[in-house]
Amino acid sequence: AVCRWNCETLAGSLAHILSREETAPLLEAYDRAYEEAYLDGMRAKLGLRHTALGTDGSLVASLLDVMQEAGSDWTDTWRALANGVDQLPGATDAAMGAIADRLVATGAAPARLAESARRKARTSASNLPVGQLMQFLHVAHTAPQQLAALGPVEQVKADLMRELEKHQKAEALLETAAVLEKVKPEERRAQDGARWVGWLREYQARLAHDDEAAPGAAAGRRERMRSVNPRVVLRTWIAQEAIAAAEAGDNAGVERVL
Repeated sequence: AVCRWNCETLAGSLAHILSREETAPLLEAYDRAYEEAYLDGMRAKLGLRHTALGTDGSLVASLLDVMQEAGSDWTDTWRALANGVDQLPGATDAAMGAIADRLVATGAAPARLAESARRKARTSASNLPVGQLMQFLHVAHTAPQQLAALGPVEQVKADLMRELEKHQKAEALLETAAVLEKVKPEERRAQDGARWVGWLREYQARLAHDDEAAPGAAAGRRERMRSVNPRVVLRTWIAQEAIAAAEAGDNAGVERVL
C-alpha cells in the first residue's frame, strides 16, 4: 500500500509533463507486477513450486482470514505449516486434526485477543467526543455553510466523516472484545480447529495439483518451506527495548539478541 501510494504521488508530481491518462496504465502495470510478485512469494512460503493457479490468490486470502480469526502468530504459523506439510498428502481426518491442533497452538487465547481489541479501540478512537461529533455532522447535513468558520466546508465535512469512521471502528473493536471475553478457551480452540481443518483441505488439494502437474514436486518441500519461513524473527519490541537499554549504557539486551 505504501509503495502504491508512492507511485501515485510520483505520478501526481509529474502531472505537469505527464497526464493522468499517460500515468494510469503505468500504475496498472505496477499493480499487476506487485500482485504477481506477492503471489510468487506466498507460493514459495506454501511450498508450491511448479504450477500457478488462478485460485492461488483465494487460497492465500483464506489463509490470512483464518490467521486473523484465530489470532495466529505470523512466524509460528508458517513454521508449523512447514513442519506439517509432509503429512498432508493423503492425510486421514485424525492426521489432519493433529496438524490443525499445532496451528491452533500458534493462536492467542480469547482473553488476550480481547485485550488486544480493547487496546486497538483506545488508540484508534477519535479525540472528538461522540456527542459533539454528532452535532457537527447534523450541521453538515442541515446548514453546511456554518462550517466555514472551521475551514473549507468540503474539507471539514471530509474530516468529520473520518472522525465518524474512527468512532465506528472503535465501537466494532469493543464489541469484538466483549464477545471474546465470553468465549471459553476450549470453545475457541474447537472453533479455530474447524477453521484450520477447512483451510487445510483446500491446501491439501492445491498440493495434490502441484504434485500431479510436476511429479517429484513434493521432494524437499518441507526443507524449501523452512528455508523461507524462519523459526526465529527479531520482534520490534525486543529490538526497541535492547536499543533503549544500550543507549542508557546497558548492552546486555543487545548481547542477548545477538
